[in-house]
Amino acid sequence: MGLSIYYRGMLRNLEEIDLLIEDVTDICLEIGWRCHPIHQSNIMPAKGLWITPERSESIDLTFLPNGRLYNCAHFIFIRHPETEVVDEKKYEWIFTKTNYAGSDTHMAIIKFFRYLQRKYFKEFEMHDDSQYWETNDEAKCLFHFGESEDAREQMGKAMNLMGNDFDPEAPFEDDDDLISMAFEMEEMLFRRQGFDIKLN
Repeated sequence: MGLSIYYRGMLRNLEEIDLLIEDVTDICLEIGWRCHPIHQSNIMPAKGLWITPERSESIDLTFLPNGRLYNCAHFIFIRHPETEVVDEKKYEWIFTKTNYAGSDTHMAIIKFFRYLQRKYFKEFEMHDDSQYWETNDEAKCLFHFGESEDAREQMGKAMNLMGNDFDPEAPFEDDDDLISMAFEMEEMLFRRQGFDIKLN
C-alpha cells in the first residue's frame, strides 16, 4: 500500500472545533497546503477539513458532534449518501498515504499532528509506517522512505542484481529541499503557540 499514517482521536473540548478549523486553515495557508472545508448537514454528520499536502493523499480532520475524529469519506464518495449511517467503530481509524510525498513532507505532517494533539485532543493515537511518530528518529524515517544512504545502497544492490543500472551516489531530485518543509512547519508552529515540537 505504501507508507501511511493511521490515526484516531477525541477532542478535549467540543467548543474548540471551530477554533481548530480556523487554526488549521491558517496553518495550511501559511505552509501552502490545500484545504477544503467539510460542513455538517442533514446528510453529512461530521464537520472539519480535508487537507492535502503536496504529493500526499488528503488528511481527514472531520469530527462528529461528540468530538470524535471520523472518517466521513463514505458519505462523500457514494451515490446515495442519505442511506449511509454513522458507525463510529467502523470508521474511527483514518489513514493517509504519504509515500509519494517524501520524508520531508511526511515529517512536517507528523509535526503538524504533534501540535494538534497537544493543543486540542484529550485522546489521540497514531501508527506511522515510517516509525517517525513513535521513535522521533529522523534517520529511521529517511530509511523507510528510501532516502538514507543505507536504503539507497540496498536499493542499488537489488536493482543491479535485476540487471538495472543504479547509482546510489546520484542525488535525489529533492535533495535541496529535504528539510525545508519539516523545518518550516516546526518554526511556524513554534511561533504560533510556543510549543517546542522538535521530534529528534
